[in-house]
This record gives sequence, structure tokens and C-alpha cells, in this order.
Amino acid sequence: MSAVKNLMTMDEKKRGKLLLELVSNIIKVMGDAKNVIEKANFNPNDTFPTEDKSSLRNAIGNIVENTAFYSNLVLYFPTVLLDK
Repeated sequence: MSAVKNLMTMDEKKRGKLLLELVSNIIKVMGDAKNVIEKANFNPNDTFPTEDKSSLRNAIGNIVENTAFYSNLVLYFPTVLLDK
């Protein structure tokens, strides 16, 4: 949430550029995580992976964290993100 607050204080032009960069990075991270999850044949109905499957755990964590972060960005900056 502090990242969103910091973005709110930025100059509008810089903020727009940074938001697009952030979204690009979010898409990359989530794409990489999706590949790891698919290669592991993870089923969402399965139990959460144990610590010996740390790459799968990290991939799931990346999906959850970045989904929440992107949702906050869209909530606070809809015109910048939804118009692109």
C-alpha cells in the first residue's frame, strides 16, 4: 500500500510512465510464475505445496501478491491503466 501512496505523490507524467513499467513487470513475473505452475501440473484443489517444492510455492505466492498489487493499482489509477 505504501507503493500506491508514493505513486499518488508523483508528478502525473512520471506516474503514468512508472505505472506502465510496473504493469509490464507484473505481467512478466506472472507469466513466469504461470509457466512454473503449469510445468508442475499443480491443481488448485491440491494441498499447498510443501517447502521442498519452493519454486512452486514461490510461483503461487508471486501470482497472489501481484494480483493484489495490480488490483490496487487499477483501483487507484483506473484511467491510466484501463485506457492503455
